[in-house]
Amino acid sequence: PIFGLRRAEVLGLTRESLDITEHKLTVSTQLKLRSGGAYLTETKTGHSRAIPLPHEHYVALHDAYEISQKQDAPTINVEDSKGNIITRLHPLFTREDKKTYTYNDLRKIWDEIQLSYARYISGDPTKELAPEEHIRLHGNRHIAASILANQNISLQMIQAILGHLTPAMTAHYSHVMNSAMKKTAKIWGDATKDETRIVGAAYGELAKANALYPPADSADDSERHQSLL
Repeated sequence: PIFGLRRAEVLGLTRESLDITEHKLTVSTQLKLRSGGAYLTETKTGHSRAIPLPHEHYVALHDAYEISQKQDAPTINVEDSKGNIITRLHPLFTREDKKTYTYNDLRKIWDEIQLSYARYISGDPTKELAPEEHIRLHGNRHIAASILANQNISLQMIQAILGHLTPAMTAHYSHVMNSAMKKTAKIWGDATKDETRIVGAAYGELAKANALYPPADSADDSERHQSLL
């Protein structure tokens, strides 16, 4: 799912979730299913979070936002923990039959995305994925967090974006971050060596110049020094 969101949070996004002025996504609801139909409730952690959107992601979500602005766009109940209806919001993603997507719908879409990508990468339009080659939908949370950790993003920021990190997940991403930091240290060290060589060479040339043209100690020396330049 996008931005490491949980499946229920992806399906629980609404038109009101997308801030078209600040280009950010507020995750405050998740989709729940029951025999009587779907409804929205607070997120798993009970807290909302705002995620700043990269431009490309914002553009993609804005297309769904435009569709949800149509007059015939469906609405869905938002309920509290006791089942009381708080308000009605517009789902950001809806099917062609104007119903909300289900978990099975999302899984099928994700399977199609993986298959299309595998065929594109392999160059084989007939390629099929073996069961062990499929990435679980929830695995995208780990992928998103690992990408962020590999960029030396702090665990606190990763947690703020994902909404929650279990102790096991925290340990895993700490390991990823440590690995990334080792790479950063090597890059830093190599860059420092290069800069040291450059600065050393510059100081060497400066020393040679000072040997040829010693700093002036008096006004007369200064005039003589300037005449040599």
